[in-house]
Amino acid sequence: MSTNTWLTLSIALLLVQSASAQQPIYAQCGGIGWTGGTTCASGTVCTKINDYYYQCLAGSATTTTTVPPSTTPASCVYPTTSAPTSSVPTTTSGPAPTGAWATAITKVLFLFSEFNQHGLTLNNQAKAAVAKLTLSEKVSLGTGVQWEKGHCVGNTPAISSINFPGLCLQDSPLGVRFADKVSVFPAGVNTAATFNRDLFRQRGAALGAEFKGKGVNVALGPAMNIARVPAAGRNWEGFGADPYLSGEAAYETVIGIQSQGVQACAKHYLNNEQEHFRESSSSNVDDSRTSWSSKLYVFLHVLYFPVNGTYACENNNILNKLLKSELGFQGYVMSDWWATHSGATSVNAGLDMTMPGDISLGSGTTYFGSNLVNSVNSGQVSQSRIDDLATRILAAWYLVGQDSGYPAVNFDSWNINDSFNKHIDVQGDHKTLIRTIGGASTVLLKNKNSALPLKTPSTIAVVGNDAGPNSKGINGCTDRGCNDGTLAQGWGSGTAEYPYLVNPLDAIKTKASSIGATVTSSLSDSDINAAANAARGKDVALVFISADSGEGYITVEGNAGDRNNLQAWHNGDALVAAVAAVNKNTIVVVHTVGQIVMEPWIDHANVTAVLWAGLQGQEAGNAVVDVLWGAVNPSGRLPYTIAKSASDYSASIITSGSGIVQIPYTEGLKVDYRAFDANGITPRFEFGFGLSYTTFEYSNLVVTPGASGGTQPTGPGSPLSSWLQDPWVKVTFTLKNTGAVAGTEIPQLYISPPASSGEPPNALKGFENVSLQPGASTTVTITLSRYDFSYWNVAGQKWSLISGTTSVWVGSSSRSKKLTGLDAGIRINNHRGASTRILLPPPPPPTSVPCRLLKSMAPANDYRPDKREAKNMLKKAFERNPHPSRKQMEAISVECGRSVETVAKWFKQEREKYGNEEKPQALGSSQSTIHEVRDRDLDSPVSLVRTASLNRLRRANSGTSGHRASSGQWGQFPPSSADDVPSMAFGELHKQQHELHCAMAMYHLATQGLPMSLTHDTEA
Repeated sequence: MSTNTWLTLSIALLLVQSASAQQPIYAQCGGIGWTGGTTCASGTVCTKINDYYYQCLAGSATTTTTVPPSTTPASCVYPTTSAPTSSVPTTTSGPAPTGAWATAITKVLFLFSEFNQHGLTLNNQAKAAVAKLTLSEKVSLGTGVQWEKGHCVGNTPAISSINFPGLCLQDSPLGVRFADKVSVFPAGVNTAATFNRDLFRQRGAALGAEFKGKGVNVALGPAMNIARVPAAGRNWEGFGADPYLSGEAAYETVIGIQSQGVQACAKHYLNNEQEHFRESSSSNVDDSRTSWSSKLYVFLHVLYFPVNGTYACENNNILNKLLKSELGFQGYVMSDWWATHSGATSVNAGLDMTMPGDISLGSGTTYFGSNLVNSVNSGQVSQSRIDDLATRILAAWYLVGQDSGYPAVNFDSWNINDSFNKHIDVQGDHKTLIRTIGGASTVLLKNKNSALPLKTPSTIAVVGNDAGPNSKGINGCTDRGCNDGTLAQGWGSGTAEYPYLVNPLDAIKTKASSIGATVTSSLSDSDINAAANAARGKDVALVFISADSGEGYITVEGNAGDRNNLQAWHNGDALVAAVAAVNKNTIVVVHTVGQIVMEPWIDHANVTAVLWAGLQGQEAGNAVVDVLWGAVNPSGRLPYTIAKSASDYSASIITSGSGIVQIPYTEGLKVDYRAFDANGITPRFEFGFGLSYTTFEYSNLVVTPGASGGTQPTGPGSPLSSWLQDPWVKVTFTLKNTGAVAGTEIPQLYISPPASSGEPPNALKGFENVSLQPGASTTVTITLSRYDFSYWNVAGQKWSLISGTTSVWVGSSSRSKKLTGLDAGIRINNHRGASTRILLPPPPPPTSVPCRLLKSMAPANDYRPDKREAKNMLKKAFERNPHPSRKQMEAISVECGRSVETVAKWFKQEREKYGNEEKPQALGSSQSTIHEVRDRDLDSPVSLVRTASLNRLRRANSGTSGHRASSGQWGQFPPSSADDVPSMAFGELHKQQHELHCAMAMYHLATQGLPMSLTHDTEA
């Protein structure tokens, strides 16, 4: 926490199942603070859950309207909100769960699955404790004791009657703030750059151990803002610009922290993306598609300033409705420091805890405490809401075992030399992990003529202030509010005190001494001549440049938290140019909080290599040396896109305005690489990019359909994992190290939905971290769920599956496609080489859904091909098989929208025209590619699948015999032999909606089990 304000709501992420949140399926219809509709759909009844939340639940009654409690407590005035009101959808039997609550944000809603296993016990334990408390004691659980009135940055009072010692809440996401003998870990952005889940969790566990060792109950982290604006001051605290990567990193981090018995507080929820006007701006977002599909994928957390006009702490829509209801969040919501703007209004809207307690710094007053007690006594806040607040906080305390044997706070945030401070060393061997992450997160951006790793240079120049020590001392600037010496963390409340800091110059000197090399240095960024003189004639010149940012309560070199531009600081571009002008082996090392524009020097012939080092923590110098000399083969990948110009990004900092400054999120889902792809802009280095000292080969991409999901949930609290989250598509491929040294590759899986979907052109949906010795190979498996193919349907207020053709592909970055093609990115190799075909249709319904419902899922289910289209389809079917069986005739007839008799007559005429014995001209094998799929238990009508006589075509292409259907049914036509597989033309894609029918049925086939092959004409 800053001594000024960083006012973003924080949520103790403790009580939500990791794989799927508890998701009710119908809409809210009332409650304190609710301003939306109060009418439920037919078959559901508006049911009271508690005073502040009424919900439409399944019932026998017809449309019902209730009169919920007053939405505006007597003494509260709600700010006007522009957030649209969602209608209550009617439930259907379609492929996606319906209703405003139908969502599961995957495991990035993080947290322990133990809650669902032991939640009843925990809740009963918490409720039993709450029952012993007076009203004042219950309220005190959510009331901070005010700034500097406790040993931590946030504190709640003790309650002796239940042996509750109070809570200590402490920054930061990279180490214990305001404490000695603690570690400074690499920043979140570096952690993300490792693309390594094991390191994510190990770092979280090490952080948790240090927080616990100091007696901290709640670690105020991780930070999970999507880096929407490259210049935003606090981007470095989070995990980059992609929601999937950020979600994976956040999940593992929270699991790691809480494995040590420490509560993790995820921040900043929601849409808190810049420091300018953070206290006086409104983030204006659409009706939740952007939030659901991008931002809420990553975190459970609320911002402090208004969202769509309403302060976050008072925003019923994002706290009660979105967070506690739609996400099923069972933890507690805490304000950011001095972010609370009311008492009763905020509590009724879903706020559970106010921090640090006082209304403003030094005011001595609070919106909670006695004021909240008065609000309960006057009827503005219900007793049940206070019980809920208290239960949430205590349940979290019980969940991680802090009620028994937990260490007491043993440090003082305000005076490190106070006698209370026990100076307990909690670092352990964490420096080893810090160095490992520092090296693994380093990204090799350029390596001309294999300049790196360094061989045996005898003379080395080290240039730039960033290579050396801070002239004021490693902790000489409050909250690291200066950019002097090696940059290893940004500034603000997200920092910690260095126990030591290894700068690159010292580490390079140590390495040089061991190999008999000499080092010359120039640490002045302003003395260009000195830099050039130091570099002239040396075997290698290492130039260190930086760019810094942080929290808005500190201004550094004219940068008020957010960066003023995306240039290297201290004239870094000129420094690189001066050195490159005199040294043909200039290597640039960039310590930075985020993206910088490198265009002034990146293509310089003498700049042979570039390392992005980010913010590596206390072992920065050693981590850089490990990569420079090859002790570590770089495997870091960019967690964001580096542009050629700042204007290429889809959003920028709003730096001017008055009153409540409006911050429009007009870019929607198109952030970072998704915007570059959508807008056709070529970046300098794309998201996920990174080089290695070795090379890798990708091959043998195969897709195996996952088990069919279950039925949609039947009521509130029903987990959606059986439908939305279960494995659905398994992608496997072979990865081989074809180089001469061991290395680690980061294969990445992306989907490319159709343009009509409104989704970004490419989106990361999976990655792995694979280490291989030279010549070694391995099979990599990445599993996708239906969630990966879904989007938040604003109109329907539900998750919907993407309609149309979606490609899935594997590559080494967001623009490096290694394997792509048929069915979920399969690369098929036939005699003419690799063929890129895209045939992944929208997902099918659960197998329990009757096949007749398949047609009702698409908007154009009555589409009937016209005569010309039908004729073309029949032609292609005839070319493949002029003698179809009766079953095949039936399938063709449905597909073409003509009677069986008409189809049979047409085939007879064609055979007579060509002669019954004449072999029809088959499609050229060069126009087709084949992928095998299986079907076990099919109930969708095969008439909806446009395919060829697949076994015949397979033989024509490969000379092999067809597969025999060993078991199961294909729709209503059980094949009696391999040649009885229905034959239909799968050529032209006539109507997009009609294609949807075919695609749904085709993928339903693919997700089951009957041996068959699917073909897609290249004409299509």
